[in-house]
Amino acid sequence: MIKALLLATSLFTAPTVLAEFPQQQTSPETQPQTQSAININEASLEELVKLPGIGKGKARAIVSFREQNGPFDNLDSLMAVKGVGRSIVAKLEGKVKF
Repeated sequence: MIKALLLATSLFTAPTVLAEFPQQQTSPETQPQTQSAININEASLEELVKLPGIGKGKARAIVSFREQNGPFDNLDSLMAVKGVGRSIVAKLEGKVKF
């Protein structure tokens, strides 16, 4: 019975609340920009240093490793680069693609 009363109350008050706070229309300029994943096999040094945990030294090491050994297959393959370990790989999850 109490659940039915709560449901009935929420059905009657929800339209009122929504009417008081209409959704704002946002233009593309005001919408937050979502950063797309960076292709680790094509990224420049400048793009790599934007990634969390990757400074200039690690970016150079990634590019050098990539040039000598070919493209990376997945996140775990990045751990073959000197200075890139499990914690760096965890920070890169969802931020890089292959």
